[in-house]
Amino acid sequence: MAVLLRVLVVEDSEDDGLLLVEARRDGGFEPAARRVETAGEMRTALDAQAWDLVIADYNLPKFSAPAALRLLQEGGLDLPFIVVTGQVGEETAAAMMKAGAHDYLMKGHLARLAPAVRRELAEARQRGEHRRAERALLESEWKYRQLVENLREGIWVIDQNACTTFVNLSMAEMLGYTAAEMEGRHLLSFVRPEATDLCKHYLSRRESGIAERYEFEFLRKDGVPIHASIETSPILSPAGAYQGAVASVVDITERRRAELALKLLEREILRVSEAEQRRIGRELHDGLGQALTGIAFMVHALAARLAQAGSPDAPEAAAITHLVTQATDLAQSLARGLSPVGIRANDLVSALEDLDRPGAPSLLHPRV
Repeated sequence: MAVLLRVLVVEDSEDDGLLLVEARRDGGFEPAARRVETAGEMRTALDAQAWDLVIADYNLPKFSAPAALRLLQEGGLDLPFIVVTGQVGEETAAAMMKAGAHDYLMKGHLARLAPAVRRELAEARQRGEHRRAERALLESEWKYRQLVENLREGIWVIDQNACTTFVNLSMAEMLGYTAAEMEGRHLLSFVRPEATDLCKHYLSRRESGIAERYEFEFLRKDGVPIHASIETSPILSPAGAYQGAVASVVDITERRRAELALKLLEREILRVSEAEQRRIGRELHDGLGQALTGIAFMVHALAARLAQAGSPDAPEAAAITHLVTQATDLAQSLARGLSPVGIRANDLVSALEDLDRPGAPSLLHPRV
């Protein structure tokens, strides 16, 4: 089955044009041809439709193959351009090929036209596929760069020598630089001097192919330290050789400040709470405890007098003395629990209580 071929023929001779068409038909093509003789006609033809091939005579009364080739190139069209003409010198043919023509044939050797057309069409397809692949790659790279550049996280890429090869806008702004200022610089130049050894340790782990997450401090361009959370992944060759690393970096300076402030607040709350405990403990010991001790002495004395007088209320007074003693012991126990150390310093009453053996009558809390 013949292959449809859209051919633009730059030729002033209608007979020669028909001859070229027949030569392509004999080569297994079904040409759909249009003949033009001037630059204006060629522009109109190129604007009117797409073409597969341009065949041009070298010399025309009002046009020429070199001029047709320039017109084609100016339009950004990559079409097979074959010059078919009469007698011309080798220098002329070489100049046309150097200018961008794909082949040069003599009109007396049109048997070579069909193979030349097949070859140039195949090469044109390859060039087209290569351009499409390049455009797809460039588009993919552009989309990837746009995605990376617009991430809120900083992206930092280093090579096998720990030199910066790429940072996105967020990473550069995080450290107060431009991307151009950071690229090419060693990672250690952004680290506090006292943290150099730790940074070298992390770098050695990356070279072993370990992906990890950690926190680290960097220095901004203005010398202000920032705390960052870093997640790194090694970049390996197909053979597994270390070629560098890529890191996702998040500035957590404010979070760390908030955590530190919270810890300080917790410590202050604990300090105030402990101080309040000690105060309440002292109040129980020095206030309520002492008052209950005084009451215990008074009730004990009253119970003794009632017992000597043979009063029927003596047993009830003795019971009250016992209850007051229990309340005193409870108050002292609570005081010790709330302020186990503070209430005992230079405290004669507490010192005397320490002499009281378990189960024995208290020196201060007589039992009836």
